[in-house]
Amino acid sequence: MTTNISQDKIHKLATIAVADIKRLHSKLNEFQEMCTHSESEIILLDGFLKKSCLCCYKIIGYPTKDELLNAGYHI
Repeated sequence: MTTNISQDKIHKLATIAVADIKRLHSKLNEFQEMCTHSESEIILLDGFLKKSCLCCYKIIGYPTKDELLNAGYHI
């Protein structure tokens, strides 16, 4: 199904979407600053293993060797 939408309409919708993303990113940063990051998990992000907070999803660093071993990684 093809919908004919003008370039002006697409630009307007894209501008609104970008503004929403910026506003929500700012809110997420506020929540992440309040979080204590007491629980984390190891995730693969951009080709690297990193520690991510289970509560607020903030990347909080790189796992130690012991954390990797405890998570089941063989190094």
